[in-house]
Amino acid sequence: EEGPGASGAPSSKPIMEKRRRARINESLGQLKTLILDALKKDSSRHSKLEKADILEMTVKHLRNLQRHQLTGN
Repeated sequence: EEGPGASGAPSSKPIMEKRRRARINESLGQLKTLILDALKKDSSRHSKLEKADILEMTVKHLRNLQRHQLTGN
């Protein structure tokens, strides 16, 4: 058995789920803007990035930053 809401009964709390998705999408939108800016990418050419792409690019970028911090300090 999983935790509360893990099975995801659609009628349980649709408003809460809608809010949760809105928060995720809002944060992903901000992350997309930040990562494209950090990587000096043209956002108009990357308008169709998938959520997974945004997350992968962010993870790679943060790993690079950590690597530079370790070697640079």
